[in-house]
This record gives sequence, C-alpha cells and structure tokens, in this order.
Amino acid sequence: MGVAYYSCSRCGEGFPDNCEEYISCEGCDNIFCWGCVDKYGIEWNEDDSDAPAKNCPVCNHKLVMDEDILEYCLKKLSKTKEQISEEIIKINKQNE
Repeated sequence: MGVAYYSCSRCGEGFPDNCEEYISCEGCDNIFCWGCVDKYGIEWNEDDSDAPAKNCPVCNHKLVMDEDILEYCLKKLSKTKEQISEEIIKINKQNE
C-alpha cells in the first residue's frame, strides 16, 4: 500500500496523507497545512482532521484562492487561459 501526497491549497506545502499535518474543509474540500491554519485562524476539532465549513476562510469569503483570482482576471480581460498562454509563449520567444 502506497502513500499519497497532498499539498496545501493555499501555500503549496506538501505532506503525506498518513500524517496529521493538515486539515481539510468539509465545505470546499480545500486542504490547509498547519502553517496556513495558524495564519488564517482556522478553528478545528482536534479529534477530527476535517474543519467545519463555518470555520473555513474560503467558505467564509475571507480568503480568495489563486484559481478564483485567475478566473476573475480572465473574465475581466475576456480571454481564456489558452489565449494568455499563447501570448506569454510568444513574448518569451521574442525575448530569447
């Protein structure tokens, strides 16, 4: 039986699933490392690795995830990820 690895939804810190170094939100399924739990004041039941959605900064609209920022910016620019990617590739090639 292998060990799966997760990464914190906020900072990207990695950890194995067989440790107790993270909590996950029941509402949005985001996973937070202890550093982010402390930083964002997420409260949890110490007997359970799942934080109730009422304590989650994402579910409470106090923290915006990178994916949401990207989606918002793309909508404001009226562009797709593919279009932006093509523009970046073109600029990078010009700068070589």
